[in-house]
Amino acid sequence: MESPKTQAQEHADHLPEIASVTTRSRHSSVAPQEANPQSVDPYGRPINCFPICNPVSSAYGGVESYARSLLFTGNGFPIFDVLGDRNRSVRYLQRGVGIGDVGILDPGGDFVFAFNIFADPDDPLHADDIPPEFEQQLQPEPSEVKQIKNHFPPGTVIASKGVKVTRLQDSPLQFTLSTKAREAGVLVLPQGASREDWNAGPELLQYLERHAVDWYQHICHNIKASVTTVPNGSIYLITGLDKAQSLSAVSIPGAPERSGKPLEMSYDGTDITDPWTMTGAASAEISNRQTDDAPFAVFLRGIRISLSNKLWRSNLEEIQSDEMPYYNLLSTPITGFISRLVRQKELILGVPSSALPGRQQILFHVSDVLAQVLLDENPEAEYAFIEDSTWLSHVSDVSDGTRPEILNLLVRVLSSYDAKADGKNVTFQTKTLPTEPTNFLGRLLNSVTTRRRQQQTEARIQKIFDRR
Repeated sequence: MESPKTQAQEHADHLPEIASVTTRSRHSSVAPQEANPQSVDPYGRPINCFPICNPVSSAYGGVESYARSLLFTGNGFPIFDVLGDRNRSVRYLQRGVGIGDVGILDPGGDFVFAFNIFADPDDPLHADDIPPEFEQQLQPEPSEVKQIKNHFPPGTVIASKGVKVTRLQDSPLQFTLSTKAREAGVLVLPQGASREDWNAGPELLQYLERHAVDWYQHICHNIKASVTTVPNGSIYLITGLDKAQSLSAVSIPGAPERSGKPLEMSYDGTDITDPWTMTGAASAEISNRQTDDAPFAVFLRGIRISLSNKLWRSNLEEIQSDEMPYYNLLSTPITGFISRLVRQKELILGVPSSALPGRQQILFHVSDVLAQVLLDENPEAEYAFIEDSTWLSHVSDVSDGTRPEILNLLVRVLSSYDAKADGKNVTFQTKTLPTEPTNFLGRLLNSVTTRRRQQQTEARIQKIFDRR
């Protein structure tokens, strides 16, 4: 048997009222940029401030495979590097990620903290600069935050499509997993995990509208992340998370050239610091973590904040079209006949590079597309706020994180919601569906109309995927 590879990146519904305390920050920030009246780049293309989609045929493993694979488990955004940057404030390291945190998702697989909306400006959490117009919110009442201590019971194994898990015993936890999938993710929770969610109401969106621009101005110039360019739609307000004292995160493949090869792994919880043995031709990237201090955040849920392209150009530095960050989406199946053909092609021709020269790669989030749909169809809106619950409620656990499956998810979401404009912001609200016809002709016409609308929705999403 071969010892597993163990490398983790060590840079690492409704509130009655949202009360606030307006506090002038002690910290400095940059002044707004001059307005750019142009709506096209030097090549005549519309200026787009959102990250672009890079369709890839190969699975490259690491953080992006882990995040895409576990996206469809319906728990939120998966965090691979739960340690993150250890140079953050001592107070933050003691507390960990929490509700009210504002930051971005780092390409390295962690959440990069900027500030917390409930913390005082002088709170030790805020060791770094905070926005000059920081407006502190009062802590939510305990009744406003739903907590489930053992949401995931001890010994939980969360695996993506194409992974077979065979449980051998519960204490100590022992199981085997096997897969031929070209891409997969597995999360083991030896001690289980808790869940907490803040059910915020529409007053929160008004607060976000007041501060979205200055948050972007601050974060784009001050965030300590591996990305130097922060695209539109990146800011994440955390309203829910799952936390664990111990975990083992597995990303498959461990190397692109081993994608799709048979893999078998055995887990023995006798020693949760090094529980894996591995056989087969494939490999995996493994991150084992345990703590007696603040638990690790393994899934995040929240609200992603976006500006209209016009508002972005008026208040922030323009990102040149050939420098816009991108995310990879796997365009080929991870299992089945086509998957095997892709694997054979890679064996003959090699694995192509996924890098786009001059651009930075980021992680895909469903809201990257949903926000653009809302703003495209509501040109008067200046802000789009996408709650993760919008798409999590439509996740299917039989799906994977490939581009065709993500397209299907987006169609389901957009078919179930209408845009709700409130002042300058736009969000989703549940669509009121008409009564199903009882006669055959009515049902037939309804089916044809529904399919036509789905095709139109697919075309709208494809247009966003194709933007450059």
